[in-house]
Amino acid sequence: MFRVLSENERANAGNQLKGAIQYGDDSVVQRSERRIARLDETERIFGQLSKFEREFLRKNRNNIGWYDVRKDKTGSPYISALCADSYEAMVHQRHVDMEELLNEVKYLKKLDFLDLSVGKSGKEFEMPDTVKYFYPPGDASDYYIAGIKGVKSVELLDLSYCENVSGSVIDSFGNDYSIMYLSIRYDILREKHIKRLLEMNSFLGIHLRGDDGLRLLSREMLEKSVNSGDVSRLLNEENEVELKL
Repeated sequence: MFRVLSENERANAGNQLKGAIQYGDDSVVQRSERRIARLDETERIFGQLSKFEREFLRKNRNNIGWYDVRKDKTGSPYISALCADSYEAMVHQRHVDMEELLNEVKYLKKLDFLDLSVGKSGKEFEMPDTVKYFYPPGDASDYYIAGIKGVKSVELLDLSYCENVSGSVIDSFGNDYSIMYLSIRYDILREKHIKRLLEMNSFLGIHLRGDDGLRLLSREMLEKSVNSGDVSRLLNEENEVELKL
């Protein structure tokens, strides 16, 4: 059973998450540690959700590792975060079959955190445009990412573990995208990709994953490297601030 967090614990967890995103500390938001403010299916909480949300959780409970419930301004609870997971994925390292979950996730109209990293991509799907933190299926491709409806509203997009993604996925990001931070592998980035990101008004930085850990490269650092012609050196530099995973 998951323990219900107190209001103070929830507030502290939220502040930690905001700080982690702002400063690139992935130790708080990495896939294996996203257990902030988990709630169990107690009658008090579960029973207050909408009928659709209750049925959604019941039908997909074998493929949901955890979910978070928050309250809106009127005091009504809603599902705010969802992480796909299963015993099969954890023990046998198999991708979760999320077809039914993905068919209905678009109806969770207040969802802001969606983690599908242990799932398999399958067909394209639609997620609500309220999702700000998104972790796509681990086998996702450039084409698959670009085809997800709702991805334009995502502010933190983590592609660092997606082996089938290339730097070309950045070419699909339009100026109407809301990406603030992008997590991605260092070996697939080129100067043209950096320049494309810098054309986006919302963009603030990259969480760059390499062999030695994770580095945050801010927009200012990237702009300076482009202007000085040192992008390659910056992307491969080993003595930048590394973040312990």
